[in-house]
Amino acid sequence: MFLLFVLFAKLLGPWLGARQFVKKNPDKLGPSKVSVGADGVDYESPHANATSRWSAYPRILETTDLFLFYTQSNFAQILPKRCFENPDKIENLRKILTTHYKGKLTLLT
Repeated sequence: MFLLFVLFAKLLGPWLGARQFVKKNPDKLGPSKVSVGADGVDYESPHANATSRWSAYPRILETTDLFLFYTQSNFAQILPKRCFENPDKIENLRKILTTHYKGKLTLLT
């Protein structure tokens, strides 16, 4: 029974925490701009601006719908593919990652 509780907490805990945060802080969500270049990733939102060098990401993973930029083994910044203007922009991101990112990279193509 204890093992089941631990498994539940490990798998669903982060999801429930994120859901609760969004419910209590809807004003924290909103449009943001992400720019990816030779040095890393730039973020702009109504609440903050940030720059992360490639060395901040030990792993980057592409799924069918997302790019996941892991900052920790179990925490990633999410870049949905639906946010790209067209498929050429997605391919451009893959080229930037292949050229400039030196960590563990898993791309679909």
